[in-house]
Amino acid sequence: MKIYKLVGRRTAQVFLVAVFSVLLGTSCSGGDERTLSTTDIDAIMAADYAFATAWLENDQSKIMAILTPDAVIIPSGQSPIEGAAAIQETWWPADSVPTLVTEFKVDQRESGGSGDVGFVRGSYSLAFEVEGTTFTYTGEYLCLLRRGPDGSWRISHRMWGGRDRPQQTE
Repeated sequence: MKIYKLVGRRTAQVFLVAVFSVLLGTSCSGGDERTLSTTDIDAIMAADYAFATAWLENDQSKIMAILTPDAVIIPSGQSPIEGAAAIQETWWPADSVPTLVTEFKVDQRESGGSGDVGFVRGSYSLAFEVEGTTFTYTGEYLCLLRRGPDGSWRISHRMWGGRDRPQQTE
């Protein structure tokens, strides 16, 4: 089955261009082919967990602090959303009803990287409440991270796909 049948042709194209750009940039950045240390891999995985934890705390500032200013998110079945301001407006529109995240679990299945680029791939389960109604959502995700000048790892790209539409549970 072709990837665009699973996630949509446009989303697949954008995702593949992003991945190849990161890989090309890594391989052409002056020959920096250093393998990431165990400490780096642990930090990458910790940043991914911190993202889920910040959502569980429903802390907008912590969530945004884990993203790079030029971050790109690709929600399931949607066009990419580029930049911190656009992401913030997407997740917390000024005129929206508050959404309370009540569960966010990630199962990290693969991680790695090279130089100043890392990744985590896994599955997730998410539950959130809107006006007293709870919805659940499960799927797969891929997260690309960059090491900043201070040595910290932050999310530069995150793409996720749901196994199904959010299901009302109450």
